[in-house]
Amino acid sequence: MELHADIHASSPRADGGLRKALFGQHLARFTQGLLATGLVEDVAEDSVTLLAPNDVAFDGMPWSFDDLLFEERLLEVRFDFFEYAVIRGRVSAAGVRTPHLTVQGDSVRIGNQLVYGRFGASRVLRTVEC
Repeated sequence: MELHADIHASSPRADGGLRKALFGQHLARFTQGLLATGLVEDVAEDSVTLLAPNDVAFDGMPWSFDDLLFEERLLEVRFDFFEYAVIRGRVSAAGVRTPHLTVQGDSVRIGNQLVYGRFGASRVLRTVEC
């Protein structure tokens, strides 16, 4: 499965830049996942980079998106997936492929408009600075 990632580097700002980016970029499902896992509070308080799959990317998962968010049997998968999408600090998608540690604990390499991680290579469709 290829996840086409949007990268959103955020910092806490009073103007709601992160909120605008998450709700305005075809990222409703990703935002729902951050809310369901409680990660939205962490993301709003720290400077982070989000490897945010667009809404269409979730259609390729082996379970429905609603099951991912609400099924008890998928609790570990839910946290694993969404914690994998958060990197503390700002990361550039245009730079060299240097490794970065996700909140979940895995290492990903970001650079040349690609993300390399456990899901293989994903294209960066859009970078939004907030």
